[in-house]
Amino acid sequence: MGVCFIPFLVLSGCSDRSFVRNEKVKVMVERSHDYYVEHPIQEVNKGEDITFHVNFFTPAEVTYVSYENHEILNVTNTGFDLLLKDIQYSFIVNMEVSKQGLRYYGNGGLNKAGKEMVFSPIHNYHLRENSLNAYSIFHKEGYLPLGWNTSSDGSGTFVSFGSRIPQGVSSLYAMWIKESAPSDFEVTQAGSQLEIKKYLGDKTEVVIPSYINGKRVTSIGANSFISSTLKRVVLGKNILSIKDNAFFETSLEEVYLCDGIVQMDPFSFPSTVKKIHINAVDLPCFSGTYYDTFPDKIDYLDMIKDQKKIVLFSGSSTRYGYDSRLIEEAYPDYAVSNMGVFAYVNIKPQLDVITHFMKEGDILLSSPEFDNHCLENQFGTNNEFEWNLFAFFESNYDLLDYIDVSSYPSFFSSLSTFLNERSLMSKRDYSILAKQFDDDENRYSFDTYDIEGDLILPREGNPTDTHIMQPLDEYTLNTITPELVNCLNDVYQSLLDKKLNVLFTFSPKNRNCLKPNTTIEQRNIVEQYLHDHLIVPVISNWSDLILPGTSFYKIDNHLSTQAAIERTRQVISDLSFYIQD
Repeated sequence: MGVCFIPFLVLSGCSDRSFVRNEKVKVMVERSHDYYVEHPIQEVNKGEDITFHVNFFTPAEVTYVSYENHEILNVTNTGFDLLLKDIQYSFIVNMEVSKQGLRYYGNGGLNKAGKEMVFSPIHNYHLRENSLNAYSIFHKEGYLPLGWNTSSDGSGTFVSFGSRIPQGVSSLYAMWIKESAPSDFEVTQAGSQLEIKKYLGDKTEVVIPSYINGKRVTSIGANSFISSTLKRVVLGKNILSIKDNAFFETSLEEVYLCDGIVQMDPFSFPSTVKKIHINAVDLPCFSGTYYDTFPDKIDYLDMIKDQKKIVLFSGSSTRYGYDSRLIEEAYPDYAVSNMGVFAYVNIKPQLDVITHFMKEGDILLSSPEFDNHCLENQFGTNNEFEWNLFAFFESNYDLLDYIDVSSYPSFFSSLSTFLNERSLMSKRDYSILAKQFDDDENRYSFDTYDIEGDLILPREGNPTDTHIMQPLDEYTLNTITPELVNCLNDVYQSLLDKKLNVLFTFSPKNRNCLKPNTTIEQRNIVEQYLHDHLIVPVISNWSDLILPGTSFYKIDNHLSTQAAIERTRQVISDLSFYIQD
């Protein structure tokens, strides 16, 4: 009798599914490196419609949808709405797309055939295409190509040569800048080439000519711009050498240069420089390395920048340590991005870039490594810009635009080291992808990274519960000092000022590689100190992340596949206190 009159209360628990009203079904749109789907898993009542918003990584058109009863609506260069009608069961949708090409316009310059447009196919090596080098395509007498722009009048987005092209863009226009007059320079000759010996002008902007009197200008001499009024300088691809103090005693604020420089004195530029733009005129050298995952991860972060998101951040313990899709399933209102790369470089420049793609209310889950040899970098105690950080940016130098160079006194000395190192390395190609390799550059026939940035290479745990390879570490207040915690708080405060939600969790560690004085009691003291003194919530218990050696793969803080899943499930539980439905 109760069944007939209160069906929503009684029938919802009935084992006979034929009586259930509003039966729920789930639909998932399969992921692809050609497009990104906002909220790819949706649940609706049986018989209802679902709409998915699909974003193209590069211009394309849909050629196939596996679910027949569909419509494609609101089509633009950047994406479309996929309407699936009358959903009767749970299923996965597959799509195929046809990639379009890119058009490069000389915008006043011409190619060798006298044409002002060059068509290039889209390769889709990465989520966003790397732009071509205008020096190899167009020429305009008396001008240097400064970069590309998405608008012919320069009002759009600027793209340096070799950097990643914005989503949905199908045309790029060369931006030209007039060379400074040859009479503004005193030069010396070395063989058939010239060196700038002294700047004779009084301009605030200088564009170094490619040639003077028919001879190639390849070097900027020592002290050549001393005491000038210079604010901006543009160096073209012919410049191979910049000597000591070339621009040092100036008020220079902005620099354009090319990565073909083979010799640059560490003291070439002053500390007043705030912005640097690097055009790639050489092939990359770090393609396929784990450094090269950073721009790929930023590509994905750019795709989801307008969504609510959880960003996972620290060094390699993060890229080995999570299953982002489990977090997305647990918290479907959030997209998840894994930005972990390498623990032995300063976190500040990375966060300068990462937070550019985050919005108010997004969550940054920070889990700094406590290894003694990387504490200063992970806790942000210095302003170093290590030379290998440039390897993070090599396949998208435009990411440097989000960094105030003057905040890092070592920036130009590290750039000098990077350029010198590159000049000695073998050249690779943008088609050599980090997702095809492991950390030791062994190549695989399948992806080792997924689109969220997790390392998905299958990883068996160490066969025995032992120390694997890293030096023994001390986790006490002797090493994790109040000074370190204060510096980390300064970093966190800068993120809180951007209205981001910052949460702290511990990074995993093999229990067998801790020094004898790192007792449970000492760890508890450190953990309590962090709870009491960090300005952001500590969401986890350290004991959950000090794990047996069998949980790790090759290194004492790189989790095995199964351990990463277990750690993720624990983090999902820890996050439940801070993410409300």
